[in-house]
Amino acid sequence: MLRKRITVAIRALTLVLCVLSLAVGSGLAQKSGRGGSKSSTKSSSNSKRGKTVQATPISGPPSIYVSPNKWKPDPAPTPTPKHAPGTVAIIIAASNRHQVWEGFGASTEQYSDCGNDQIGSSRVPLWQAIYGQSGVGLTMGDLHINPYELTYPNGGCGWNAQSRQNDDNDPNNFNWAGFNFADSDAMKKDLVDIAQPLGFNNYMLRGGVSTRYQDPWLNDIRSKNYDLYLQEAAENVVAPLRRWKDLYGIVPRFDQPMNEPLTGNNELYGATQQEVVDIVKAVGAKLKAEGLNIKLVVPSEETEEASLSDAQAIMSDPVARQYVGAIAFHTYPYESVYTNIASLLSTSGSGNPDARRIAVRNQIRTLAAQFGVEVWMTEVCCGGGNFFDTLRGRAIHIHDEMVYTDVSSYWGMFNTGPDTSNTEDNISTFGAGTFRITGMGRAMGHYSHVIKQGAIRVDAGSSDSLVQVVAFRDDLRGKLGLVLINNAGLARPSLLL
Repeated sequence: MLRKRITVAIRALTLVLCVLSLAVGSGLAQKSGRGGSKSSTKSSSNSKRGKTVQATPISGPPSIYVSPNKWKPDPAPTPTPKHAPGTVAIIIAASNRHQVWEGFGASTEQYSDCGNDQIGSSRVPLWQAIYGQSGVGLTMGDLHINPYELTYPNGGCGWNAQSRQNDDNDPNNFNWAGFNFADSDAMKKDLVDIAQPLGFNNYMLRGGVSTRYQDPWLNDIRSKNYDLYLQEAAENVVAPLRRWKDLYGIVPRFDQPMNEPLTGNNELYGATQQEVVDIVKAVGAKLKAEGLNIKLVVPSEETEEASLSDAQAIMSDPVARQYVGAIAFHTYPYESVYTNIASLLSTSGSGNPDARRIAVRNQIRTLAAQFGVEVWMTEVCCGGGNFFDTLRGRAIHIHDEMVYTDVSSYWGMFNTGPDTSNTEDNISTFGAGTFRITGMGRAMGHYSHVIKQGAIRVDAGSSDSLVQVVAFRDDLRGKLGLVLINNAGLARPSLLL
């Protein structure tokens, strides 16, 4: 039988949110009163109004959306949706399930190192805007608490005053006197204690091995005794996790043991891909020995191809892959399609996603599915767009990562930064007593308001490549959440499901 008509305004160049009640046992959503919330972002006051967009739900099994320009019919015949000429059909197949959603995140700073509170009186309202579920709704991040194997031999505080060195010569002993967790303590007090009650509940601790920056003392050990180096590297990763468990009773679900190890930042300076695999095994074994049930997020290389290559090496090792919870990647360099906003808008935002970028995403998705792990996009920055272009560009980026890569988590650059940082890919910026949410933050917020942790993506498609749609079913809450992006210069004022 045909479902009830649901009308939603879609203006030119806008994002629209819908929350519908989910009919249990059905592959389609049904309207329940108003069913949820709706919001849109205007591009300009002189946008031309176009024809009505209608999508008609159908009886029998719905079609499966394959690409912006192709529909794949189900085995059973599917009636053609009836709608006025020039309208856009949106079809949801809520029984065709994909990835489980974890949340949105960003690299996380608290800006109070060395007792210098750079955010001041804006701290609580800023965290409310970023982590509150009526704000951006970030639930994830990696807390920048490193380095911590260090001393301050001449007093002072900060990077230039540090002597970064091994805690002792025994990787099986945490010599806590050889660690300095001042930044870790500040992170707990000035960010986590405020943000966690708001919903920031799926974070990681940013320790990790960095022979180039935070932990250069590891290079000398590596040159003399490789096995000892691996054990010391594992101790370095696990130390803050052990401390947070002992001191606060907090054990994160995930940990990222390295960041851009061989490319980009090249944080495992002078390392090989086999070394990346060996560190995964050493860290995983150390976590297990310490009784910490934490899965690793790897490898977060600079590019999709480099991340795929490392991930293939890690997942082909039966010992290493048992410790992995997610395959992570970045989308650089800066001029690449999914980093540069102008490139993003001229490809996927114009109905023509870049085939090579989609192909490597499909490979990452396939590898993760083969071994039953998640996919995360853990960093993108410096796209060069203004506020509105970044909002729309990152909304498109989120859509594409959800659909083509099956990501369970999508991250911006930093949770916040000084207003002089001049990037719309941080979630927010702050100044003297002020702050604002960026284009990236607004794009994330559009999705996070209707897609919650634990929701499952289902097939959704549009007959017009300029109208993008993603849908998640939330069985716990009995809801179906949709986000639609109208990239056309004409309004699409109504939608029928």
